[in-house]
Amino acid sequence: MVIERISNLFNFFDRRPEVIIDTDIGDDIDDAFALVWALVSRRLTVRAILTAHGDTELRAALTRKLLRNYGKQAIPVWAGVATQTDVVFTQKDYAGKERSPSSVDGIHATLDLIRKRPNRLTLVALAPLHNIDAMIDRDPATFKTLKRVIVMGGSLRRGYNSPTGEPNLTPQAEHNIHLNPGAFDRLLQSGVPIVMMPLDSVQARPSDAFLHVVGEAHPDLHRLLTLWQHNNPFHVTRPTLFDVVAMAAAITPQRCPLIPLRVGVDAIGMTTESEGAANVRACLATDHEEALGAFMRDLCPSYSGPSALALR
Repeated sequence: MVIERISNLFNFFDRRPEVIIDTDIGDDIDDAFALVWALVSRRLTVRAILTAHGDTELRAALTRKLLRNYGKQAIPVWAGVATQTDVVFTQKDYAGKERSPSSVDGIHATLDLIRKRPNRLTLVALAPLHNIDAMIDRDPATFKTLKRVIVMGGSLRRGYNSPTGEPNLTPQAEHNIHLNPGAFDRLLQSGVPIVMMPLDSVQARPSDAFLHVVGEAHPDLHRLLTLWQHNNPFHVTRPTLFDVVAMAAAITPQRCPLIPLRVGVDAIGMTTESEGAANVRACLATDHEEALGAFMRDLCPSYSGPSALALR
C-alpha cells in the first residue's frame, strides 16, 4: 500500500505541466504576483525563468533573490535580450546589491532546455516578446518543439480599462505586443500551439483587503508591492493583475475558457480577428473572482474569510 501511494505521488508530479516563465518582473507588480503563484503552486513545475525587456540582468538579480527567499534557488534564472526602455523599474531597490552579470546566454540556455524536453514545456510569456523573437530567429526547429506558448498580450474586443476599472470596449495596441509586433507575427507563424490571454480577459483588480491578506502572508510580495505603490508613474496603489490571470491559464486552465480564432497583428501591435483557420486559442472572458480565489487558496491556505474580498 505504501509503495502504491508513493507511485501515485510520482505519477501526480509527472502529470504536472512544466513551464518556462518569460517575465519583465520589476516594472509593474503583476509579474511578481504571478511568479510567486507559480512557485508555490502544486499544480505545475517551474523549470526555468527567463527575464525580458530593458535591463534583463537586473531583473534576473531581483528574481534570484525572490527565489532564494522562497527556497527555490535551484530553479535557473537567465537574463534574456536586453533592450532600451523608458519604463520605470519600480522595484529595483528589492534587488539591492544582488546584481552580478551572468556569463550564461539566456536564449541559448532556454533553447537547450527545450531541446532536452521536447513537446513537454509550456512557455508562459508575460513580457514583451523580444526573447521569443530571438529564440525563433536562432533555432525555429527547437522552438517549434514547445508544447505550447501562453501569451499575456493583445487586445481583441476590449482595450485597457479606465483607472477606476470601467470597461473599455475599444481595442488598443497592448503593451507586450506593441513593443515587438513582428515577434508576435513570427510566433503566430511558428507552428507552436498558442493560448492568447488578451486584455479582454486579464484585467483583474484586487481589493485592498486582498492585497493586505496576501502581504501579511508573503513579506517579499508586500515589499515589492510597497515599492511599486511608491514608484509607479501612474500614482495608483491598487494594481491590475494581468499576469496572474494569464498564469491561471497554466495553473487552473478550467477558469480560462478558450475559443479558436484567427488572429493577425499590424505594425503598431493592434491584434485583430479575421476569417480563416484558427491560429490561436483565446480567452475572451474569465471569472476574476474565481481566478483570484484560486490564487488566494494557494498563497494563503489558512485564510478562511470571504472569497468576495478578491474584488471589493
